[in-house]
Amino acid sequence: MELKDNFLLVAAIDFGTTYTGYAYSTLKEFQTDPLKINMMTWNAGSGGLVSQKTSTCVLFKPDGTFHSFGYKAEDYYTELYMDDKHKDWFFFRRFKMELYKDHINKNFMLRTSDGKGMSAITVISAVIGYLKGHLIEAIHTQAVDVSETDIRWVVTVPAIWSDAAKQMMREAVERTGIVSNQLILALEPEAASMLCKNLPAVELFSADYTDKVDTFRSGAKYMVFDAGGGTIDITIHEALKGGFLKEIHAANGGDWGGTKVDEALEEFLESIVGKAAFHHFKANDIPSVIDLHRNFEVKKKTFKSKDAGKQTTLTSPVRF
Repeated sequence: MELKDNFLLVAAIDFGTTYTGYAYSTLKEFQTDPLKINMMTWNAGSGGLVSQKTSTCVLFKPDGTFHSFGYKAEDYYTELYMDDKHKDWFFFRRFKMELYKDHINKNFMLRTSDGKGMSAITVISAVIGYLKGHLIEAIHTQAVDVSETDIRWVVTVPAIWSDAAKQMMREAVERTGIVSNQLILALEPEAASMLCKNLPAVELFSADYTDKVDTFRSGAKYMVFDAGGGTIDITIHEALKGGFLKEIHAANGGDWGGTKVDEALEEFLESIVGKAAFHHFKANDIPSVIDLHRNFEVKKKTFKSKDAGKQTTLTSPVRF
């Protein structure tokens, strides 16, 4: 099926390891200012966390139907846990990295922390479907006059994902009713390059720092280092005439994203209380684990290089 070209609005979904969000821009806005991008603001119920993305967590009812996503899923699951009604529910968090594994296929299963399983494509499709509905509602709230057939959908994926993982993502998106001629799966480093081309502050200097160089002039080559929550993608692009990009070195990288910092925190806490005790805490008190990560995320977001070596105070959950 050929791609349609005459779209009035582009909607992009960034399905991340730790956080997920969306943005959109109308054709008129883009023609006036390419950086006029509309984004959602999400608020966590605790921890004082405000972000343009929400936590990549999804909650399903005991019968397997979708209940909630993001901070709402975290908060509702916490309430269930406090009332001891959580055991039959399906709660998934930070599950995107499971798709980085080998031998991915459409029958691949995701597991909750307590071992309950659900098809990965079902989980991902539910998340994308929720974000699609949320985005369309936001568009209508802003009185943007477009129909669903006027929307180009863009979903970003890591460049280092296997073809099988990318195909699973495509199938999951299409299950939500987004047809293939309205959908683009964009590699995350390419999406970053396209944004940087429009940022006025992006400039390079010559090797001797005497002359400014047009970063994205035709023929220019540059490295893209995309450090995300789960993975780091490194690739090299060449700028072509007409605003096009060419990948001149295959994407490389690994699972070295921001969650590695979280793992280091957990290893530190484990060294204090012992491996068995900490693993019991992680497996049996998910709400406290969520609270711990929320508080740590606030610390990470406010950390500056000048703070290196200084003491940081982190409040631990009461149950810990």
